[in-house]
Amino acid sequence: MSGMREIVIIPAWRRPDFLTACLSRLDLSDDGERLYLISLDRKHTAPVVEAADSFAGILGPKRVRIVKREHNYDESNSFNTLRAYGDAVEWGADLIYLVEDDVFTGLDFFTAHRQAHELLPDVFAVGGCNFFPGTDPAALNIQYPYHSLGVSFRPDVLKEHVLPHATVRYFANRSRYCEEKFGSSGHWDQDGLIEAVRRSTGRRFAVMDVPRAYHAGYTGYSRVGNHFLKPEETCRTHIVEAAAKLLRMSSADLNARALFDKDHQTVDLSAPRPAIATVRDGSVVTLRQ
Repeated sequence: MSGMREIVIIPAWRRPDFLTACLSRLDLSDDGERLYLISLDRKHTAPVVEAADSFAGILGPKRVRIVKREHNYDESNSFNTLRAYGDAVEWGADLIYLVEDDVFTGLDFFTAHRQAHELLPDVFAVGGCNFFPGTDPAALNIQYPYHSLGVSFRPDVLKEHVLPHATVRYFANRSRYCEEKFGSSGHWDQDGLIEAVRRSTGRRFAVMDVPRAYHAGYTGYSRVGNHFLKPEETCRTHIVEAAAKLLRMSSADLNARALFDKDHQTVDLSAPRPAIATVRDGSVVTLRQ
């Protein structure tokens, strides 16, 4: 799969320290080829723009595009994320990633995703995070439901199955739309919508048995936690220091600051790992030919 055009979407809003940590890990994971789309939701803050601009200054404007979105829908990352998917499809890509600003990636994050899609060309999506990690770094697990943490899609899945639902009707009333279209009474933000779409297609979602990234967001839009960076600490020095602290935090540290969802599990982001070579679907193991 060499020579692929890849686009990485990073949605961001009001967490400049998380965004700075996320971008620093992506820079380490990068091989100098892919395009980054930093998609800033409405009411984003100046320090978040500064973090995005800093990343663009490192990689250059040809590789980093910063889009600021304005809309009148309620507080949700759905509009920002789905519109970013639409941009990536329109710009043209062979593989499209979503790395939310509180997901920290390992050195082999992109390599493992490419290997996973080569092994499972008809997969709905691939996830680089795993809430129930195993011990086989060469394995993919067929897992349900979908989650939006460190994922990758082939553009045809987004274009044919997901983006047709990114409509005014959906954004105006997400719960009603999902109930009418899918009979879903559960989660209806973009990840819930995408899971409902996945079920309707019958296609599989695969996650890496040993994660190549982890979710660190103990506080944010959908999480409540005790964050150490104070709102008044907006200078770049404070934010860079906070980002470095976030990257040093252990699973116990992250979960201690989370008030409710204590499901954070860090992984070694620098460990060498073998290529993705097997698929585990229940009791069935398929080997790479």
